[in-house]
Amino acid sequence: MIDHHAEISIQYLAPILNELEIIGFSLPAVFEYAGLNLPDGQRDLHQLVLPVLDFTTLYARSLALLEVETSERADKTPSDKGRLEVMCCVAIACPDLENAIRQLSTLSRFSHPRDISMCLVEEGDTASLVLDFHRSSRATASLLVTVASMIFLHQIFSWVIGRRITLRELRFKSFEPDQPVPMIDLLDAPVLYGQAEDMMVFDSALLSWPVIRNYADLQKIIDYIPFDIWYSGIVDLPLAGRIRNMLISALHSGLPLPSTKSLCQMFHVSEATLRRRLGDEGSSYSAIKEESQSAFAQYMLRCTEEPISDIALRTGFGDDRSFRRAFQRWVGLSPSQYRKKASSAAAQP
Repeated sequence: MIDHHAEISIQYLAPILNELEIIGFSLPAVFEYAGLNLPDGQRDLHQLVLPVLDFTTLYARSLALLEVETSERADKTPSDKGRLEVMCCVAIACPDLENAIRQLSTLSRFSHPRDISMCLVEEGDTASLVLDFHRSSRATASLLVTVASMIFLHQIFSWVIGRRITLRELRFKSFEPDQPVPMIDLLDAPVLYGQAEDMMVFDSALLSWPVIRNYADLQKIIDYIPFDIWYSGIVDLPLAGRIRNMLISALHSGLPLPSTKSLCQMFHVSEATLRRRLGDEGSSYSAIKEESQSAFAQYMLRCTEEPISDIALRTGFGDDRSFRRAFQRWVGLSPSQYRKKASSAAAQP
C-alpha cells in the first residue's frame, strides 16, 4: 500500500542541489522551478523534509536542470516525465529483458540522439549496458546526472522483470569525486572511476527473463518516476501474477502462449517446482491460462469488431467451435450474446 503521507529528507538531494547552487540556482529558485513552495525560513538540507510525491517532483526537476547545464546538445529543453513514460511503455511491450534493453536503445538513438545512447554488449556470462551521455566533462555535476540516469534505467529494467538486477560492476568515465556520492550506493555494486566508458555490468542470464508488467502496473508507479518506482510497494508479484501478466501481454501482441516447458525455462525452475509454487498460491498454469484467455476474449468482443472466428484463433483456439464452448463455460453467454450485451450497455446514456 502506498503511503502518500510519508516524508523524505532532501538531504538525499544535497549533492545535486549543491552543484546547482554553484551553477547559479539557489534553493528557492529550484523549488520555484519545480512548482513547490519552500517552507518559510527553511534552508537547512539536514532538517527539510517533503512528502514523497513532492520530493519526487523536486528530484526530477533538479535533475532536469542539472542535465541541461551539463549537456552538449544544442536543444536545452529539459527532459520531462512524458519522455520517461514513453520509455516505460516501450519496455513493457517487450517479451523479455534483452528485447526491452535493445528497443530502448533504438528509441534513444532515433528520438533523442544527443541525449543518451545505449548499447548492449554480451560476452560469455556477462552483459554490459554501455551508456553514452554525450558529455565531455568529467566533473561532479556530470557524474551526478550519469548516476541518476543509471539508477532510473536499473529501476525500470528490474521492475519490468519483477526482480532486482544484481550488478557486478559500475564503470564511470568521471574521475572519483572529492566527496562521496550517496546516490551510487543505491546501485550496490563495485565502482571503477576514470574508465573509457560509462556502463553497468550484470549476468547475461537475466536477459532471458520475461517482461511481466503491463500498462495498469505502470500507472501505479508513474508518479514515482524517476526517483524510486519501488516506493509504490509493488516490488514483486506472486508467480501466478507474473505468469498472468506475461500471457495477457502475449495475447495482445499476437504471440503464441508459452507452454509449461517454456515457462520453466523462463523462470529457471523444474516443472514440479512450477506446479508446487503455483499450488501454494492456490493456482495452476491451466487456470491462469484460461483466466488470461477469458479476459482477452472479453476485451476483443467488447472493444473490436473482429469476427469471432479470428478472435478464437488469436485467443489460442484451433477453431471457433471449441472457443464458443469455452467462452460459454467462462462467462455463461455465447460470444455473440456477450458482444450484443456489451454493445447495448455501451449505447445506454
